[in-house]
Amino acid sequence: MINEASTKTFINNSNIIIAQRFLKLQTLYSNIIHDIIKVHDKLIDKESVLKIIKNKKNKNLLENEFRIIMKLNHRNILRGYELYSYRDLFFYSMEFIQTKFENKYINQYIKDILNSFEYLHENNLIHNDIKLNNFIFNNKRAVLIDFSKSKRINTYSDIKNENLILSRFLIQWINYNLKIDLIGSPESAENFIDKNDINKLIKMFYGEKYAI
Repeated sequence: MINEASTKTFINNSNIIIAQRFLKLQTLYSNIIHDIIKVHDKLIDKESVLKIIKNKKNKNLLENEFRIIMKLNHRNILRGYELYSYRDLFFYSMEFIQTKFENKYINQYIKDILNSFEYLHENNLIHNDIKLNNFIFNNKRAVLIDFSKSKRINTYSDIKNENLILSRFLIQWINYNLKIDLIGSPESAENFIDKNDINKLIKMFYGEKYAI
């Protein structure tokens, strides 16, 4: 297990070298289970991100998440690189994406999010943790991240339930960002969102017969 002192040093010391390869640049996120660290990979001279567990007992969870990511290949899903075990550290590396959200690209963001979940479901997986923090927005692209709670689909109801959660999330998000009541008057969104995507969301939320 990574001891408390070394973990604190790791998070606060911006000059530390991890596994004799990665120069720590910034802590992007930290909780009791893992740290998400932006680093410079000295071997390939490129910025990347490390997900590092804080307790050895969570090693299997990290390995399972990495296996899931490595099976996926989609422009709207974060790419994983390598899995590492170095002394008392267990982590994997993944691509770094600079975040830049712009409302004018919300049409593309919605398409990307819907496409990422469609791809996941086609590959017999559900994400199982839909929230704003699990999307990265980079100029004209939305990318789905964090597959720590992902699991295999057992029945069609798994897909149906996730689609319902996804539709609720996106409809609330559209309402907050664009001030459009998509459920009350979906036609008002057509200047901002593709009609096919509006139909997908309404079908997820209400069912087939409510499409516009």
